[in-house]
Amino acid sequence: MIIVFFSGINVGGYFYRPPTVDYILGYTESVSRDGFVEVEPAINFTTVHLVSDCKDVFFDITVDQAYSIHKGLEGSLGVRPLTHDIAGDIMENFDIEITHVRIDRFENDIYYATIFLQRENQILELDARPSDSIALALRTDTPVYFKKSILEEMGTDVC
Repeated sequence: MIIVFFSGINVGGYFYRPPTVDYILGYTESVSRDGFVEVEPAINFTTVHLVSDCKDVFFDITVDQAYSIHKGLEGSLGVRPLTHDIAGDIMENFDIEITHVRIDRFENDIYYATIFLQRENQILELDARPSDSIALALRTDTPVYFKKSILEEMGTDVC
């Protein structure tokens, strides 16, 4: 029985191909930033604030996400590296640059983001949560952009 189990794993490893994952949006040649404005991330307890053009868009996140963004804003590490610290180190060591992140959609009361990665002449778009995108951007000195039409519609006047 054990031999059958392990041979099944071995055979499965050679023939199984995982399905295409939804969070990889695809490779692209160039990326336009038309219709987006750069925002300044801030955090107040578990509320993320993204401010630009006298508008503030804010949304709540979990305590662990807030902690990671807070550490990114401080430019400090916790007692042990967080997932976003490790991801940033991996990208740096494999010469992968995060060119920018965009919060580009608002559907069903949820914000969606895209992380843009570049290595040599390839650009990869990844679907991501805004909180993860912001935490990673803060660690890699990467700009965060917000779709201007959503900012105008959902943002609160702060000026």
